[in-house]
Amino acid sequence: MFRQALALLGDRAAAEDVVQEAFLRTWRRRERVRDPAALDGYLVQAARHLALDHLRWRERRPAPPEDAGDPLVLPRTEDAAALAERLSRALHLLPPEQREVVLLHLIEGRTFPEVAARTGAPLGTVHSRYRVALARLRERLEDVT
Repeated sequence: MFRQALALLGDRAAAEDVVQEAFLRTWRRRERVRDPAALDGYLVQAARHLALDHLRWRERRPAPPEDAGDPLVLPRTEDAAALAERLSRALHLLPPEQREVVLLHLIEGRTFPEVAARTGAPLGTVHSRYRVALARLRERLEDVT
């Protein structure tokens, strides 16, 4: 499953997310798999469909500008305490759903499927909340600089 997802996506992290989501979806729909011998095929197809969905999502989303860089990289002129305070204030201004997704993904290191499972939100919603939250953080942090 992983090799297939990696071949389709060309991105190790995305392939891991796809495989994990395939297992989660299969587990949630386990009553649909009547023949245990068919489980392997079911999992492979689920991963393939999720990888293709991810590719379609990637094509629809706008490409970042060439010089965009890491969305949370800030100037090095500030000391660590001031930077932490600014980031904390910016995070607390986010809606709770967006803040939760950012903290789970960036601070706890959870994958997007893990965040979706933890929050109960669909995977697409988690991706959307994360993208919007980073854009809002970037705006708020740039306003202060």
